[in-house]
Amino acid sequence: MSLTIADHQINDLVIDYSNDKAGALASDKYSGLIGNKILERFDVLLDLESYAIYLKPNEDLNKAFNVPRLGFRYIDRSESKGCWVVKGIWQGSPAEKSGISFGQQITHVNGTPVSQIPYKTQKDLFKKGEKATLT
Repeated sequence: MSLTIADHQINDLVIDYSNDKAGALASDKYSGLIGNKILERFDVLLDLESYAIYLKPNEDLNKAFNVPRLGFRYIDRSESKGCWVVKGIWQGSPAEKSGISFGQQITHVNGTPVSQIPYKTQKDLFKKGEKATLT
């Protein structure tokens, strides 16, 4: 996928999206948010007198996008629902190839209920690159 901002094209874009109608997307005024570290590729210039915003490409404009190691994104709902909810999946990732899909609920990781995995340790849980069994 590619994205063009003004005269600048960003190729091989790794994109994430949400159909969540809460928060910033609760209004019909917006169809999406700029994320995925796209704005890090530009210096943002504010012209306060003209009420204008300019984007000037910086050295990161053509930096390669990295797919997260998991290949999917989730929201921790272990306290309210007893699960993690898959909210994003990267095409071609090992997660997609294993059958994980948007909206699925993950209740266990390697036999451990997700409600017993503290939020602060979740980030490190998959760092080792080891295979994990998700239920």
